[in-house]
Amino acid sequence: MAEKTTRDCLEHFCYGICQLYGKRYLRHPTWNNLQKIYEVHLEKHGIPGMIGSLDCRQWRWYNCPTAWRGQHTRGDQKGSTLVLQAVASYDLWVWSAFFGVAGCFNDINTLEASPLIEGYISGTIPKAGFHANGNDYEHGYYLADGIYPEYSIIVKTFSETFDEKRKYFKKLQESSRKDIERCFGVLQQRWHFIRNPCCMWHKDRIRMTMYACIILHNMIIEDDGRAICQNYIPEDLVEGTQATMEERLANAQLLRSREIHNTLKADLVEHAWAIRPIRFNSDHDEDSEEEEVEEFEDGNFEDVGLDAGENEEEEGENENETEE
Repeated sequence: MAEKTTRDCLEHFCYGICQLYGKRYLRHPTWNNLQKIYEVHLEKHGIPGMIGSLDCRQWRWYNCPTAWRGQHTRGDQKGSTLVLQAVASYDLWVWSAFFGVAGCFNDINTLEASPLIEGYISGTIPKAGFHANGNDYEHGYYLADGIYPEYSIIVKTFSETFDEKRKYFKKLQESSRKDIERCFGVLQQRWHFIRNPCCMWHKDRIRMTMYACIILHNMIIEDDGRAICQNYIPEDLVEGTQATMEERLANAQLLRSREIHNTLKADLVEHAWAIRPIRFNSDHDEDSEEEEVEEFEDGNFEDVGLDAGENEEEEGENENETEE
């Protein structure tokens, strides 16, 4: 087939994927999904209330029009780029994707323009509370790096650690936040279209192709049986009612509350420190005993005991015979 025909077939295929499966595989987690996600992340990472990891990734746009290159170029990138913001859980399922922002946007600008913030302000995103260090919170949070603002839905790491608790939480948060980095790596390895610079012209078609790749990625995770939320129930997808102007102002104030952010982080530090795995001295003694048993079973020991006594008696008799 000609190149034009193959490009048209790809565009029609991506359009069909988004229309047929976008509602299921690009959905926000429901209340039941959030309960399962909380449980898995508490077991794997040791922190309650975690929805996923949030981060952005730049994608090179090779055929960016000359008139747009100023707004799609940033100093730390080699050329024109488009920004992808995603949220991934421990199983690498992408729960939220926002793509198509100009490359000059940083992570803060992309977050403010994303429908994720608008969903929390308007009240359309499902919420599920959790319990941490004796305090109750209305909704979960996302792990992010240091550039993100101090919002009530974002938990960042510490720039400086003054005690063992903060040092332990810093290590825990940074290791748990690798889920989204792993997800970006899997997307690039799985789809060569994302690994290489984009050669398409129209931004809406590029956006549709990116969403199609993410949908197929989630379909593969579900087909392999590695998804946290395997059972899809369409009846659970109930969008919340649109908030009024007064409710939007109140939600925005709670969302950008630095006090809630600091309180949540302090409670997570205490909770993670309280349930951390502790290694006592008795554990060292048990490990040493197990090592001795393994050495004995392997035969890695010296000849001691009765055999050594018999050998000494035989040597003494031989010496007496030589003297006589």
